Amino acid sequence: MFERFTDEARKVLALANQEAQQFNHEYIGTEHILLGLVKEGTSIGATVLKDLGIDLANGRLEVARLVKRGPEYSLAGKLPQTPHAKTVIENAIKEARNLGHNYVGTEHLLLGLVRERDGVAAQVLMNLGVHLEDVRKDVLDRIGPLANMAKSDVPTPSSVDQRKASMYERFTDRARKVMALANLEAQRLNHEYIGTEHILLGLVKEGTGVGATVLKNLDIDLRKVRLEVEKLVKCGPDLVTMGKLPQAPQAKKVIEYAIEESHHLGHNYVGTEHLLLGLLRVKDGIAARVLTNLWLKLEQVREEIRKLLSSGVESKGTTYEAIQAAACEALRAAAWPDLGAGVKSQGTSSADQEAVRLQRIIKFATEEAGKRNLSMPHSEHLLLALLREPEGVAARALANLGLSPDQIRQEIDRLTSPIEGTTGSGS
Repeated sequence: MFERFTDEARKVLALANQEAQQFNHEYIGTEHILLGLVKEGTSIGATVLKDLGIDLANGRLEVARLVKRGPEYSLAGKLPQTPHAKTVIENAIKEARNLGHNYVGTEHLLLGLVRERDGVAAQVLMNLGVHLEDVRKDVLDRIGPLANMAKSDVPTPSSVDQRKASMYERFTDRARKVMALANLEAQRLNHEYIGTEHILLGLVKEGTGVGATVLKNLDIDLRKVRLEVEKLVKCGPDLVTMGKLPQAPQAKKVIEYAIEESHHLGHNYVGTEHLLLGLLRVKDGIAARVLTNLWLKLEQVREEIRKLLSSGVESKGTTYEAIQAAACEALRAAAWPDLGAGVKSQGTSSADQEAVRLQRIIKFATEEAGKRNLSMPHSEHLLLALLREPEGVAARALANLGLSPDQIRQEIDRLTSPIEGTTGSGS
């Protein structure tokens, strides 16, 4: 039952056990889960309660008023859940399913609590002046537009894939790499989801994009960022399933804000710099807490990004023709480094042949991108284009390694499929 619970949700249940023991109760009730949520303090569920004026002091006082303390110390160890508490867990799982989430977080636990109106937790909230409908609304507002859908309105897998494809198609190779590294960081920490902290760790680990460069320019030690994250986040108890992990609602917000920031800056791509701005805008995320603790401010980062981009680190007005020219130069240097002098000595005919060959590869790369509904080619499309030149050195080298064009296509499709975490390699 609990394998899909996030670390924060598991922590809430562990804290609920502690709260029950502090009251000398021999069971975990809905009131203890509520106090566990408040005590956890950093997650979506805890933040909603805090914003509604619920803290540990007034919560405990109201629980003590409604429920008497036990006469003696309760047994140490894991306590049983009351039927109402079990219903809250069941409600939380249903809420996650209805919202199209494949994990159960503190937000779902809170939704489960307010659905169990006969429980002590609901009575505590109402006695403290909180309307249960307001709790639900605040949670749904925080976890985004999908949250307001009823179960029948949850998108079909095909529509989800289309939405994610359109969202990620403007991600640069480095931004995709950051998201792939975020997935790896979550797995390393035995977490079953990708949170803002994992995206920040991915950005730091990538280390070469505009986002990482901005941090360095602002005198932020990237090693210190990693240490600060690891102080706040504990490893999960069990090894997680390998593969692409789901994004927590706060991580999804980071992506949405990154796309917004790209638009506001007049960019037609989403790079690591936009991910950094998105991380700072999700103020209740662990990443924002780490960066704020290091004295970083949103406007300060925006200004540094503008300075970097205006100095030529990125060019927001790059035309497609310029990209073609740059790609040709890159291919010339990487694939035919000896042609520089050779072209001059062999005359115009050789130069024309090379230009035709390079333009053909760029054309193939553009076609490969078009097949995936992308307006501009990425590195993987250049690789596929090189494979379409069977007599070229690149295609022959891959064939000599036992890699067929079909194998490479399948692997590229697997790596770039627009699921929760994306992969690739440039900001």
